Amino acid sequence: VLVPSQRNSVDQRNLPSEGLHGPSEGLWFCCVKVQSGGGALQFIILKMSSMQMGDLLPYSDPGVVFLFMGSFAVVTIMQCFLLSTAFNRANLAAACGGIIYFTLYLPYVLCVAWQDYIGYGAKVFASLLSPVAFGFGCEYFSLFEEQGVGIQWSNLVSSPLEEDDYSLRTAIIMMYVDSFLYGLLTWYIESVFP
Repeated sequence: VLVPSQRNSVDQRNLPSEGLHGPSEGLWFCCVKVQSGGGALQFIILKMSSMQMGDLLPYSDPGVVFLFMGSFAVVTIMQCFLLSTAFNRANLAAACGGIIYFTLYLPYVLCVAWQDYIGYGAKVFASLLSPVAFGFGCEYFSLFEEQGVGIQWSNLVSSPLEEDDYSLRTAIIMMYVDSFLYGLLTWYIESVFP
């Protein structure tokens, strides 16, 4: 939903490079991010309240869950901005956006299948795709919940798996690194190929 709306807003804005008077490139970009973030925040609050009512994560600290969901929302918004630069039409962006997102999730499946053979560096490298980092984070949530501990601020930096240096903190940091990289690529592509 966000990819075609981003593409439409790019198509409908007044471009300063065309000599029309409108908001500067940076101001426009920030305003669209804030607008997208408001909707994401509402979704996170709704999701958090339904998880609390449904007792979905009974052992986990709600603050850590909010931090994780917030980082996922930020990286997803930035990924949608990046994906929108690849399309000229909103309908095409809507059709391809979901397929591309699903495709970016597939390396996580390979990482799980080869979990005994890959180390910390390979997990971090794979986490440069935000759906992979999100997948690792969700896996660690479920493993901590299975142990009856849940994810807490005290075990945010530890792994539920033996001999594993990757943690939920690593997944959250990688999602913010991905956000920065996606934002940088979006800014570059929009500047070079308006």
